[in-house]
Amino acid sequence: MALRPDLAIIAAAVPTGSRVLDVGCGDGELMAALKEQGVDARGLEIDPANVTAAIARGQSVVQGDANLSALFASLPFD
Repeated sequence: MALRPDLAIIAAAVPTGSRVLDVGCGDGELMAALKEQGVDARGLEIDPANVTAAIARGQSVVQGDANLSALFASLPFD
């Protein structure tokens, strides 16, 4: 399945080897595409159904809102 056009624009802008925190990652579609291009992507998502879908895609996701982004503060992201 092709990546949605809006997500394709984002994916094209992320260099291979980057580390990305996708806040509001949804079902992990963007993270899966980034992983295919050699990007280490982690996700933060509030909707439990989307978290389940992203995990089913093999993505690393934490359930919560942007206030939990502090959990990732010690990790280096680009």
